[in-house]
Amino acid sequence: MNTQTQVVTQSEVQAPAVVAATPTLNLVPQPSQAEREAAEAKAFADAQAKKTQAIAKFETVVPFKLEQETVGARALERKVSKAGAVKVQLASKKDCAALSGLKGGDLDAWRRMRMDELKADQSKAAAALSGDNNWSGKEIVMSAKGDVITMKWQKVLPQTVSIAAPTDEQIAKSLGISMDELKAFKEMQAEVKAKAAQAEAEAKELAALEAEENARLATKQAAE
Repeated sequence: MNTQTQVVTQSEVQAPAVVAATPTLNLVPQPSQAEREAAEAKAFADAQAKKTQAIAKFETVVPFKLEQETVGARALERKVSKAGAVKVQLASKKDCAALSGLKGGDLDAWRRMRMDELKADQSKAAAALSGDNNWSGKEIVMSAKGDVITMKWQKVLPQTVSIAAPTDEQIAKSLGISMDELKAFKEMQAEVKAKAAQAEAEAKELAALEAEENARLATKQAAE
C-alpha cells in the first residue's frame, strides 16, 4: 500500500490577518485656556447669582435675621444648596471656638447663648408666618431620640369666600314684610338717593359760582 505524504510549504500557510487600527479624526477643536477660564468664570458667576437670589427670596418671605453679630464675628452661618434651598444654623463648634477664642465650658456657654438668639429669631419668624394667610402649617417632626423638633410651613393660596347678594324674596322674608312693601321701600330709597345726589350737585355748582364771583371781585379790586 502506497502512502502519499502531503507536504505543505511555508508559502501556503495562511498568516493571521492583521487589522490596521483606523485612526479617529476629532473634528471638534479642544477649547483654549482662555475659553476654559471664561467658562469657569461664568459657572462661578451663575452659582453666585443663584445663591444671592435664593437668600433674597428667603429674606423677603421670612423676616429672619440671617447673621448675628456677636463679639465682632458671625456665630450663625447660612448655606445655599445647588437647588437654591437656604439653611441658617449655628456655626460648627470648631468655628465658634475660633470666633470666640473660648474653649471647654466657656465655649459651650457661649454657643448656648448664640443658640438662644437663634431661637428668638425662630420665634419671630414663626409668629410672622402664623399670621400670614399665604402660609399654612405642614408638619411637626420630633427625632427618634427626642432631641430635635422640626416645624415646617407650606406656601398655600389664601382662601377666598364669595357671598352672593340675597334675593328680594330673602330680604322680604328676613324683614317680615311683603314683596309690595319691599318694592315701595326700594323706590323710596332710590328717590332719597336721587334727591341727595341732586342737592350735592347743586351745592357744588353754587360753590363754583361763588368762587368765580370772588375771583371777579378780587380782580376788580386789584385793578382799582
